[in-house]
Amino acid sequence: IDHSVLDGLRDLQGEGEPDIVCELIELFLADVPPQLVALREAVQSGDILSVKRIAHTLKGGSRNMGVVRMAAICAELEEIVRSETLAGAPVWISRLEEEFERVRVAFEESLTKDQIFELYLNVIYMDTRFTSVCSGQQVRLTTV
Repeated sequence: IDHSVLDGLRDLQGEGEPDIVCELIELFLADVPPQLVALREAVQSGDILSVKRIAHTLKGGSRNMGVVRMAAICAELEEIVRSETLAGAPVWISRLEEEFERVRVAFEESLTKDQIFELYLNVIYMDTRFTSVCSGQQVRLTTV
């Protein structure tokens, strides 16, 4: 994690306002798991356009949060789909999931217990909505 990126985000925050970086971390940690599920499903169904879109979205979000390795893995996925093939994509998605797990742990260590509790309430709420939209498919949640 490039902490200079997070420091730059924190510089945008007004005095006395809630910690913008903590809020962005919470959003990032809640947003990525459903995207990873959708990415894997898109690869399994051969949906190159969705893979390209999701990888690009994850790359941008990762860069904005200073998550350099995740952004690089997403760039590799984008490169794969430029060739109009998904060969090798499952390996890169596994790497992306592993890297997200490392990032999740690092980010959670920077949050307070109350912030983590609120985050997981949000993830559970989003998971419920996501599961109902995806006809009951399960989303894996990792708890602290």
